[in-house]
Amino acid sequence: SVQSSILGDITFFKVDFRNVDFIGSHVVACNFKNCLFDNVMLIKCEFWNSTFENCQIENCNLTRAAFYDGNFKDCNFINVNLTASNFSNFEFIETKFKNSKLDFIGVRSIKVSRSK
Repeated sequence: SVQSSILGDITFFKVDFRNVDFIGSHVVACNFKNCLFDNVMLIKCEFWNSTFENCQIENCNLTRAAFYDGNFKDCNFINVNLTASNFSNFEFIETKFKNSKLDFIGVRSIKVSRSK
């Protein structure tokens, strides 16, 4: 379990995050490319200026996570709890949600699009 950590300006390429808890962590200007998040808890985490590309997010708990000024591109959410998460100035490009909890999500200035 990682609590109240700060990650900044890191690129993660083909990293598998499995059975990890990040509680109350802050992630700033990080890029996640071709990563797998499986059975990960990201409760009350904040993501600033971070991008997720071709990531698979499965069986994860993102309750009350906050995402600011970034995007998800070609990502898949499967069995993910996003209850009470917030997205501000965020873009979803070709991102899919399957069997995920999207209750009470806060959104402000988001864009949802398909790749051209």
